[in-house]
Amino acid sequence: MYASVGTAQVRPGKLENCVVGRRPFLDRNRVKQKLSDQLSPGERAKTQGANDFLLGLATAAASFGSGLMFASTSYTVIGIVGAVASLVPMALTGWWMARKRRLASV
Repeated sequence: MYASVGTAQVRPGKLENCVVGRRPFLDRNRVKQKLSDQLSPGERAKTQGANDFLLGLATAAASFGSGLMFASTSYTVIGIVGAVASLVPMALTGWWMARKRRLASV
């Protein structure tokens, strides 16, 4: 079973066959090797452990910071800070897309 996307035939469940516009979304020939492909099994476990530790540390710091903010201000301030913080990645994404469109038109 195939689905038609533009002029390309796409098999369901095959990400590498997805087409966005006329360019391949994921081309296995152009994709660099993954980090996990370059590490030995022992190094993979250490790298995964370090990643989990850093994520846990960042989560703990954010939780501690929001607790301090809530204790000193109010829940409304936490909501405003969260809303402003969520606008930053959206603004950066919009800037990146506009820049990409501008470079493509040149």
